[in-house]
Amino acid sequence: MIILSAFGAIMTLALWLPAAADAPIIMYAIMYGFASGCTLSIMPAMVAKLGHISQLGARSGALYAFSSIGVLIGSPIGGAIQNDQHGGYSGLIIFTGVALLFGTFFAVLSRAALVGFKIKVKV
Repeated sequence: MIILSAFGAIMTLALWLPAAADAPIIMYAIMYGFASGCTLSIMPAMVAKLGHISQLGARSGALYAFSSIGVLIGSPIGGAIQNDQHGGYSGLIIFTGVALLFGTFFAVLSRAALVGFKIKVKV
């Protein structure tokens, strides 16, 4: 998950930000779709692995409750950034890339809290 999250962030900043034609945007959409699909589908499985099966409902509810905060405030922030740039998307793309980098950083921290900074440990 960490590798694909970092891949999504890098693709956002390195491919989508400087894109001036349709081809790089289409390539970005394909590659980001692959990365985000893998990342989003693995999160419930990661939550299920954290505790006993009897706590799965509460943990999943907490996951989506905290995720809803980002969903709730992300769109207005994105709209404000876009309005500030008079309809341009570069600030919004940078905001997205930085948010993805922060998410990757927190995924690294959560893995480190679980198993330490060991690379070849299965979680």
